[in-house]
Amino acid sequence: MSDKNQSALDLEIELKLANFKLDIVQEITRMLPRSETPLQTLNFIMDRIFSLVEMEGASILLLDASGDNLEFFMVRGEKEEELTGVRMDASKGIAGKVIASGESVLIENTEKDRDFYKNIDETVGYSTRSLIAVPLKSGDRVIGVLEGVNIDDEEVKSPAQLSEVFESLAGVISMTLENERLIEGMKKDVERKQRLLDVSHAVNSSLSLSDVLSAVMNAAKDILGVEAASLLLLDNEKENLVFHVVTGEKKRDLEKVSISASTGIAGACATSGAPIICNDVHSDSRFDSSLDKKTGFVTRSVLCVPLRSDNEVSGVLQAINKKGDAEFDEDDLALLDMISSESAVAVRNSLLMNQKNEMFMGAVASLSKALESKDPCHAGHAERVAGFAECLAGFMRPDDIELKEILHVAGLTHDAGKLAVPDAILLKSSSVDSSEMDIIKKHAALSCEIINPIGVEKEVSAAVLRHHERWDGAGYPEGLAGADIPLASRILAVADAFDAMTSPRPHREKLSTAEAVEEIKRNSGSQFDPAVVESFVIAWENDMLDIAK
Repeated sequence: MSDKNQSALDLEIELKLANFKLDIVQEITRMLPRSETPLQTLNFIMDRIFSLVEMEGASILLLDASGDNLEFFMVRGEKEEELTGVRMDASKGIAGKVIASGESVLIENTEKDRDFYKNIDETVGYSTRSLIAVPLKSGDRVIGVLEGVNIDDEEVKSPAQLSEVFESLAGVISMTLENERLIEGMKKDVERKQRLLDVSHAVNSSLSLSDVLSAVMNAAKDILGVEAASLLLLDNEKENLVFHVVTGEKKRDLEKVSISASTGIAGACATSGAPIICNDVHSDSRFDSSLDKKTGFVTRSVLCVPLRSDNEVSGVLQAINKKGDAEFDEDDLALLDMISSESAVAVRNSLLMNQKNEMFMGAVASLSKALESKDPCHAGHAERVAGFAECLAGFMRPDDIELKEILHVAGLTHDAGKLAVPDAILLKSSSVDSSEMDIIKKHAALSCEIINPIGVEKEVSAAVLRHHERWDGAGYPEGLAGADIPLASRILAVADAFDAMTSPRPHREKLSTAEAVEEIKRNSGSQFDPAVVESFVIAWENDMLDIAK
């Protein structure tokens, strides 16, 4: 071939390469807005390779998070199914050489190359004769390799030409992977922030402390991408850590288990008050394997941060085993520390709420005791009414915890207004006259005036105010009828009447429980809600109200 013809051929090949690169960039640019994922773009690029270079196969290999292994991320060719997902040592073979050097490598005859790694061929039953491998980079960092195997192209054949084609493709692939990394990073960041917001909402919700902390730790498990997460609280003596919340497969084995606060990584964190990142527990002398032996769990890595209340360590949060062979890093530490702060808020809120509830129930108990001191016949009445009402609510609506809580407080306070009733009327040994009854009827409203200032819920106040309303509308103080009367009041009315009839009073003898039940049945549909009476009778007949027949 003359020099003139050779130059023309070289020019034609260069033009073909230039047009190919231009086509690739233009098509990818057009395709990106339509692509739902960068994976579609990579599929397009891999398919496009074969329109320029005749070869049997091509692969994208990516380094894993540890940097120790390469995985066949995307494969084209005869062994696509067998190779996809296969992992290999990142220091082996031609790909390993490219990873180490950051330079392209072309092997025209693999049998003559001592660096060629035959294990992959042997694994999938393939014969690689020639190979080109070029680095995929993110900035200056090599993140993977683009390979082409068994190239048989008469036009694009020289090492320089092949390298130019594959390096052009590698540049576009690297850009796509980098975009994917950035997009996934942003998605992950948004997801983490949303989960942290969910954690914050949970902390500020009206859920119980147990429910709040369970929600928080489940969120921590998901956000950090770990196999398990747990919250341990120091006991009162600060000698032991108790698993208060546990997530993961060994949840049942560890809940409420106590461990010494002076041993293990969790103990070291609680004692020092400093966070700990341990990505290989078996190389850390602080690791205590006793729980693993007890539960059969295998701990590989631990991230542990202290839980603080009023500047004192009250426990620890720990995340166990980062998924996908990844390692805990400073970002994970910052996240778990934020979650720990939210958990501390939940614990503090719970303590404050418990203190408030104790003060509230103390005030309620004082009212009950004051009435008992005024009228010994009322001894135990409030507690019994509250108990009957709660049991009846549980029978009628088993899942309605709020109703039972309302009736507990309403039962204890429903007669508080009788403190304002003159002793001459309240303790009268004979029947009261109509004017005296008018005074007694004021006790429901007076009860609300007494209990409202101590912070009872409006539903409790409503139940107390209307517990003497009648189903037929002939009750007091508002003359409500039927379903217009709150359910809590209708239940409280039955419980109150039953205990009043079965308790001694100065002006009458008490009834037996059976007689009282019959009296309640007789007044069903007039004084009492028929549905409540029916439930009461069934519950009583089945010993569900803790009442002696």
